[in-house]
Amino acid sequence: MCYPFFYANKPMRFLKSHRFSALLFSLLIFQTACRNDSPKVVEISFSEKQKATLLDSAAAAKIIVRDDVEHFFDSLTVIDAAMQVHELPLSIGRDSVIVFYKKTLQQDVLNFTKDETDYTTRTLKEAFDLCEKMGVKYFPTDLQIIKTRGRHYGDETFYTRENSIVVPAAKLKLPHSTADEAEFLRTILHEISHIVTRQNPSVKAQLYALIGFKKIDNQLVINNSLRQRLLTNPDGIDRNWAATLTAADGSTLFAVPLIYAKDLRFGEKPNAANATFFDNLG
Repeated sequence: MCYPFFYANKPMRFLKSHRFSALLFSLLIFQTACRNDSPKVVEISFSEKQKATLLDSAAAAKIIVRDDVEHFFDSLTVIDAAMQVHELPLSIGRDSVIVFYKKTLQQDVLNFTKDETDYTTRTLKEAFDLCEKMGVKYFPTDLQIIKTRGRHYGDETFYTRENSIVVPAAKLKLPHSTADEAEFLRTILHEISHIVTRQNPSVKAQLYALIGFKKIDNQLVINNSLRQRLLTNPDGIDRNWAATLTAADGSTLFAVPLIYAKDLRFGEKPNAANATFFDNLG
């Protein structure tokens, strides 16, 4: 926080005028620097209908804990939260766990620096141009970008929430090699695809069909042992999709992709503080 002025409750006769002028000049420079670095929301226009917004930490803190589309927080299990927040007090009950988890998400968001804003803006525009050249009709109309420290899923993990892409700070750090920039673009395009399929269920069904998946209309029946270990993929909350596979003996079976925790007591182990969400992924 910047303080553009100071208060003195004693006479300042001991200060010579030139020393006072120098101090005042320094304070003015400090105030200007703070103003230039102040957080702000940056809007990027792609077309008359399509735009992206780079959120500051205040706006991001509101968006990252909201999901009225797929209801991520309703699906989130206690083990989900425990694997992301190692100091989570599990004894407080699920409702309180979710409240605590949301607060840690809000504490994880960051402001974009000027360099990060320029880099992300350039990449998003390149992603939009590529989609335009390929005739993609479903580019999101209002894309939001959130920067985080990456403490929950890991400092290299991107994910989406509603129409937002959550970007880990580590992937924005300078300098960027040509390979880094290519990877960042590919990942942004990948995350955009999640938002597109979330907003367009019919498109999702068509794309899933191309890779052999079909929607399951009935509710999955999962035994209690596995249900306790189930984890929630923020980019694929709906588990009701199956593919037909052929086993080694020639028989066919329906396969449903699920992610689960290998160890239910993962967060209680001594080395858990240095482990990531993916270290306990089944």
